[in-house]
Amino acid sequence: MTPCDTNHSPCIACRQPAVRQLADFGPQPVGHHFLESPEARAGFHPMVLGQCDACGLAQLIQPIPPEKLVPRVDWIRYNEPEAHLDRLVDSLTLLPGLNPASRLLGITYKEDTSLRRFQERGFPNTSRLDMVEDLGITNPCAGVEYVQQRLTPDLVPHLRQRHGTPDLILVRHVIEHTHDTAAFLETFRQWVAPDGYVVFELPDCARGFDLLDYTTFWEDHSLYFVESTFRSTLELHGLAVVDFQRYPGPYEHCLVAITQPTERPLPLPPGEGRGEGRSRSSAHPDTVSVAAGVPPAVEPGVSPGGISAGSMFVDRSERKAPPPSAPPGVSPGGLAPTALSAELARVQAFSTGFAPRREAIRRQLMDWRRAGPIGLFGAGHQASTFLNLLRVADLIDFVIDDHPRKAGRFMPGCGLPILSSADALKRGAKVWLSTVGAESERKIVERNRAFVEGGGIFASIYPTQPGHLFTPLP
Repeated sequence: MTPCDTNHSPCIACRQPAVRQLADFGPQPVGHHFLESPEARAGFHPMVLGQCDACGLAQLIQPIPPEKLVPRVDWIRYNEPEAHLDRLVDSLTLLPGLNPASRLLGITYKEDTSLRRFQERGFPNTSRLDMVEDLGITNPCAGVEYVQQRLTPDLVPHLRQRHGTPDLILVRHVIEHTHDTAAFLETFRQWVAPDGYVVFELPDCARGFDLLDYTTFWEDHSLYFVESTFRSTLELHGLAVVDFQRYPGPYEHCLVAITQPTERPLPLPPGEGRGEGRSRSSAHPDTVSVAAGVPPAVEPGVSPGGISAGSMFVDRSERKAPPPSAPPGVSPGGLAPTALSAELARVQAFSTGFAPRREAIRRQLMDWRRAGPIGLFGAGHQASTFLNLLRVADLIDFVIDDHPRKAGRFMPGCGLPILSSADALKRGAKVWLSTVGAESERKIVERNRAFVEGGGIFASIYPTQPGHLFTPLP
């Protein structure tokens, strides 16, 4: 890990030129770019941790472009926590003004189960964006990495033509992927009904920071929120938090912010929305232009949002207030000084704790390896981060995953083979490290009783889990 430098970069979220580099973890692979052979070439990209001195938000400096994050196969899917969704949807059905006639909309497949719950509770008017027709994304392997790029204010007129003006928009686990958070949030501020709601959900990184869990990093995530930075980012961008919910999880908690649009948007730079549209189809071959009716610039008789006077759409020009200035006692990024200082200290400690934690992990693995081979269970992005970012692949013999399309391939970056659990048992490993969720972990242990009863050690890489490998660490 390279120590920090003194240069400052623009913040992805608040746009202040205040992002300080904390640590350079060196070139890292994309965690889902599995290899066909250990000699196959894998793309590597810089992984640099920074933090904004203005808003306190931890983030990647120069995140990987979407076209380099797209999976190479169409069977990669990420499952978000859902145990809390019944409670969440129940609370949303009670929001003032929401009724069975309300128009509810989801952004990606991650909202499908929430929309189904709404339908079961008597809210039938639900829909979800179509990747091709709404967003112009034609690559069948593409996902959130392109969705966050396409959702900019200049697309709002097209989205209204297709879906009208929603009364509630669900955005689960997307904002942490954004490369231009201001434009992304401004899209929803302009699109939702004036008295409507936009519900954002994302992972809480506080516990990962505090427990020095470096699998918190993922190259797909450009931003790493905690409650304070989540709230302040939304408020700064003209979305008032009217309710905030926190749902505990075994590894990370889910944070949910229920917001309504206000008259204090963060200003967008020239060419980034409010009628100053631009075609993306030429710059990004995996997209097609869907906003054919959007004017390339503000024209006479057209609102700053690109909506013709007298059109069927709601004119949001009344919300286009002058650029906000921070209230007295609040940083330019929206945090009070005490909260900002605490968050700066938290992420700084996370950064400086990397080297000693890595060495402690290596000592534990070297001690275990004297007894025999070590396997790593689960070929997900957490496994890739553990192996490559912490540079411990030389102490692991193979990765175990019973996904039929992963077994037989090789891990990105380090090139370790991926075996089925049946094949892994034949290798005589004495230690299996788990990178999977708590429920999956229990099922794996049950299915592999012979390994456990034969004296094998099954330990989690996550410091939140009982029996994790960090127990003996200083």
